[in-house]
Amino acid sequence: MSSHAVLLPSRPIIKVTVNLRRLANSSLSFNSTHLAFEACAKYNGAYAPDTFDVTISIVLTDILWHKLYTNTSETRLSTLHLNKRRCEKFYVPRNDLINEAANPIQVNVNIACGYPDSSHNKCPMFHPKSKTTDSMQAYARDCGSDELCITDLKVSITSNNLSRNNRYTIGSGINVYLTILVENTNEPAYLPEAHIFIPEPITLVKQPPSCKTLPQVDKTSETICLLVSPLRENHTYKILLELDMNSIESTEKLKEIKVDVISDGDEKNPDDNNQSLIIYFDVDADLRIIGESQGHHYGYLESELDETHLKKFNFHHIYEIEKLGITPIQESALFVNVPVRFQNFEIASISQFRGSIDGNKYNCTYENASVEAYSFYASRSHSDSSTSFQDVFSISCTNPHVTCQNLRCDVGSFLKTTSAAELVITIDFRISDPIVKLAEWKNISYVTQAYIEVITPNVLIDMEDKAKHFMQISTTISRSGKVIPILMIFLSLLFGILILIIVIWTLYKLGFFKRNRREEMQTLKSMTEESNEQEIKT
Repeated sequence: MSSHAVLLPSRPIIKVTVNLRRLANSSLSFNSTHLAFEACAKYNGAYAPDTFDVTISIVLTDILWHKLYTNTSETRLSTLHLNKRRCEKFYVPRNDLINEAANPIQVNVNIACGYPDSSHNKCPMFHPKSKTTDSMQAYARDCGSDELCITDLKVSITSNNLSRNNRYTIGSGINVYLTILVENTNEPAYLPEAHIFIPEPITLVKQPPSCKTLPQVDKTSETICLLVSPLRENHTYKILLELDMNSIESTEKLKEIKVDVISDGDEKNPDDNNQSLIIYFDVDADLRIIGESQGHHYGYLESELDETHLKKFNFHHIYEIEKLGITPIQESALFVNVPVRFQNFEIASISQFRGSIDGNKYNCTYENASVEAYSFYASRSHSDSSTSFQDVFSISCTNPHVTCQNLRCDVGSFLKTTSAAELVITIDFRISDPIVKLAEWKNISYVTQAYIEVITPNVLIDMEDKAKHFMQISTTISRSGKVIPILMIFLSLLFGILILIIVIWTLYKLGFFKRNRREEMQTLKSMTEESNEQEIKT
């Protein structure tokens, strides 16, 4: 064995305990102008030094949005004695950052070795069970001796400008005003917050004071409003919100605005900490179609038609669609039926069509009419069948002997109340001898018909209102009369002249013209005699 000994430097291990309390004086009030605290420390341990230099630090922090913000701090150097408790008093005046106890203020105390270098040989080592820090609320919470606040928050949300049963007409352009009331019916509520969940595309017109909006999650934005703190018993806090509804689409049925309220205390009855307002949407949208024929009446002569010849007419049928109501229409379609054949005879064809809405073109294709349009046409056909026109032969798509060509036009969106659409159809009509004979030489009424259908939004329309969706345009083709041959006209003229000569000769023989001359001679003779008598007198 070696006869040498090794000495190793070592530091004693001590157990330190520090406690913090508020001083029992007027500064305990939550609205005092200064805060007063007492920090007490004590240490013990085997081979512990008789004295121990320490630093005691007091730190005050504001709790805002559940985060800590350091406002003020103070550090003192003190000397502790073994197994003896030593207390230091701290008086901290309120400053602008700590105002009216709007937010909870937390005070923390910390004890450390009085030397900057904690490894200094005069710095004992702290036992793991040492309590070197302590913290508490900087002022009394008025929640009993345990300072555990049992709150009872209630929330309500209402609107003063929605229609009955919280209904809103899409497209009205009206902002919705909400009133949120948060009431506390028990012990003070510290750090009370209202969490407001607003689904897209509804947005806040202006963010209220003391509120912040978080990034959107699952198409819902969350706005957190910090209420007055503390919210005392039987006190109510009001939040006013203005919502922009202009981006609501006409396909929406409802939107739900949710509100949750929380605080830093324990809730007595959490069931009434949340409330919601469901806004139901109404649609005020419809379309009306009108039309006219550019050239209502055309005529033909029988001589222009025979078994091998026909006469052609070119005319336009113009349909105009007007928007009714304030709700935007996202999608609509126009169905037009144009007669092209009567029995086995081709009578017309579409040579051109041109559609536009608010100055922009839309597309049309040849296809079948919609089921809704056909059902409406059938009802119109049944009602029209009771009316007969003795002098008119109708060629329309309600006639079972007529074959029609169907146009479907995807008109598009009517987003403004002033939106209007137009469709101009150019028709080549052919009148032939077989058609005229089938018409029994009556006036022919050529009729096209159109039906406008609102696809989006899905609007329930009764049959009476559907009449605005239907329009017929007619063009009349009539016989101008029979053609008189030129020889007959010449012979009639000669016959008239011959009759005139015979009449004149007869009158001459009867003395008609002589009597006139005799009367004229008598008148002249009388005038001459009167003239001579006047000259003699003179």
